[in-house]
Amino acid sequence: MLATLCRRAAILGAFILLVASLSPALAADTYIDAQHLGVGPTWMTVPDSNRALNDQVGFFSGRYWFNNRFGVDAGIGLGFPQMTPTNVTELDLNVEPMFALAMRKHTILYADAALTPGFQFVGSGGGTTTVFDMSAGVGLEKAFEELPQAAFFAQWNPLGFNITMPPHGDTAFGMGILGSVMNFGVGFHYYL
Repeated sequence: MLATLCRRAAILGAFILLVASLSPALAADTYIDAQHLGVGPTWMTVPDSNRALNDQVGFFSGRYWFNNRFGVDAGIGLGFPQMTPTNVTELDLNVEPMFALAMRKHTILYADAALTPGFQFVGSGGGTTTVFDMSAGVGLEKAFEELPQAAFFAQWNPLGFNITMPPHGDTAFGMGILGSVMNFGVGFHYYL
């Protein structure tokens, strides 16, 4: 089963890279914030350790578009899971390559493939649960015309694969397409 899930995740990743490499940018304009570092807050949903829910996690992230084709977003987040004891704290990291599908001077449509390892710390000797989430989807970033250094983005990652490793018990695997329609993220970046 694990080999099948890994193979499907690899095929999905290869498909996203292929689409990103074959699709030409639709405009000759360069995105106004390309080759500038953007920093700011992001809100994302990530899988909970019980895999029945998603947690809302606030991230502080940095985003950099290297050129008209490729960018990277990376951040660190802190959350408090919904359906767990109140002494649980969640720490998440996020690394996300982004591939431009269409670009205008103030707008960029992109495909993304995110890797988000998360750690849930339970007080009173409860141990640490580790969750690795890989997801893929699309996003749209829009720079404000009046203040082009400021940009808002929204993205949806309906394809996902995750591994949950509790401190006591068996490791669990999950994979889905539209497994959670709430795999959604929004954020704001200010480009320096």
